[in-house]
Amino acid sequence: MPDDGDSTPYDFLTMVAWWNLYGLPVLLVAVAVAVVVVLARRHARSAKVAGLVDGTLTVRRIGLIHYGLALRALIFLVQELLTMRTMGIPESPVILIPSAIGVVINPLLGLGLRRRPPRPRARRWAIAWYTFLSLIAMYTTFWLWRYNAAVDPARWPDNLVWLGLPVFLWVVMLLPRTGRAFTATAESTNPSDREPAPPGWPWVSLPTLLFLIVLSSTVAVEAVDWAYRMATEPGELP
Repeated sequence: MPDDGDSTPYDFLTMVAWWNLYGLPVLLVAVAVAVVVVLARRHARSAKVAGLVDGTLTVRRIGLIHYGLALRALIFLVQELLTMRTMGIPESPVILIPSAIGVVINPLLGLGLRRRPPRPRARRWAIAWYTFLSLIAMYTTFWLWRYNAAVDPARWPDNLVWLGLPVFLWVVMLLPRTGRAFTATAESTNPSDREPAPPGWPWVSLPTLLFLIVLSSTVAVEAVDWAYRMATEPGELP
């Protein structure tokens, strides 16, 4: 932590920590409550229609998540390339290689999942990609636990995106409700099929929305942090 005389970086880091520890959790709770309240006021619809809507929203939001991951990977990749330009070597190959791969794969998966209807092939590729990332995330988590590595609580959004998001997406993409979004037809949402039933709660699409918000926060923080360092440390720019 910087000394008292170096207050500007300290103030910026403190604002980021406060946002991650207090502001972002409050925002997530507010969004969850708002979604539940809005759904509670809607007319009842059949479980079949509710499940289809929930699955479709989930797939489309996962597509947005991939766009966010692509932007995040692009930020990391550009930073590493600038470091290579200055120092001759990358700061961290562990960041450089996944970022370069993510810049290519994430936009393609996002496009495939955002199509109407989404392509089943995109689901198969997404499951394979999530399986690979989940294995890495589980190994990293085991490594952190095995060696009792220190974890900064203020960095929980980054850790959640890096370690928790791949496993979450892998589970969600395997759910039958999500799978039906890739095979649904227009007749599946015909109003004549509706029967009186409780409102369909977004138990899949709502967590996906919350993950999307967390990811957006990490992308915004990374972009602002990079811009801040470029403005305050001009001597270190390439």
